[in-house]
Amino acid sequence: MNDLIIMSIQGGRYLEAERQLGDIILNNPSSEAYFMLGTTKSNLLLDKGRSYLEVQFCFNRCLELSIDRSTMEQNIMVFSIGLYSQLSELEKNLAKQLKEEAKNIIIGGLISFAASKIIDGSKGSFGKMGGIVGSGFGIGIAMDSISNIGTISELIPFVSNLKIEIIEYLRGAVKEEIELLNSEILTLGQKYGSIASTDNTTNKNLLESLGSYFLNPIKAISMTKEMPKGYWNVKGMWSNKPFEIPIDDPVLGGVTSASSPEIMEFLFTKKGIYCYVNSKFHPYKDVVFSKNLGIIGIKSSLAANFRGKVNNEDEFLKTLNDFVSQMKNSN
Repeated sequence: MNDLIIMSIQGGRYLEAERQLGDIILNNPSSEAYFMLGTTKSNLLLDKGRSYLEVQFCFNRCLELSIDRSTMEQNIMVFSIGLYSQLSELEKNLAKQLKEEAKNIIIGGLISFAASKIIDGSKGSFGKMGGIVGSGFGIGIAMDSISNIGTISELIPFVSNLKIEIIEYLRGAVKEEIELLNSEILTLGQKYGSIASTDNTTNKNLLESLGSYFLNPIKAISMTKEMPKGYWNVKGMWSNKPFEIPIDDPVLGGVTSASSPEIMEFLFTKKGIYCYVNSKFHPYKDVVFSKNLGIIGIKSSLAANFRGKVNNEDEFLKTLNDFVSQMKNSN
């Protein structure tokens, strides 16, 4: 790898490295170059207009061109898990500031990491690192443009969504090191809270036909973490705890109404439906949606009602019940 690129990355000059790596790939694409471009783009994710899809593309090309897929999967995993850890720490810092009512303040340099610290913390699981990751290349999120995303209230769901995208990408991309990946996901869950999974095998056409009322699985998982008082908590004896989606119940998506502010009201999983009130679970076999005084909700459950109105109520209601019937027949 070009020494100038190495210096740019290790110096945190990711935009410069991104341009240099792009030039190399145009002339001589390689697995290593695509890996480094993916990691560089990862470090630039905390800016408006950036997308994790760019990172996925680079890592996919890296795997396609690699002559040793197993080792390259490990390299991608160790980097991605380091990135996930950083985002989790950033998320905690943001939540702390939000509690202190600094809702409209962005503080530069909220969090910083040394690449070697992340690599060293991963060696126990991954063993000897390959040359690309082990050479100390920059795993450090650039914070220069974080204020472009918005306030702390806007940053928290943004960061949460990125974390979900990282894990979902690894689950789909890793083919040869699945056992290792599952072990690392379990470790991350123990450290930062359970990591929900999504389901791509169930036919979700009916839910998707709800249009803007439907939330895709990644957005739905993210919105359980955006918790205004009284929503997506679990009521305990002494306090309300944040709701955590069971790891053995893959998410299909969420449904919301036209209420303001937008809050997911029902979470659909393989096993059933969770409601925003105390995150109560309703297995599909017990669910029938009905309309009472113009309010749609789960029959015989006063707490499981939509907060807001929807257009074309009868059609909306029929779609929900048709989907529930589909799930009853498949389970």
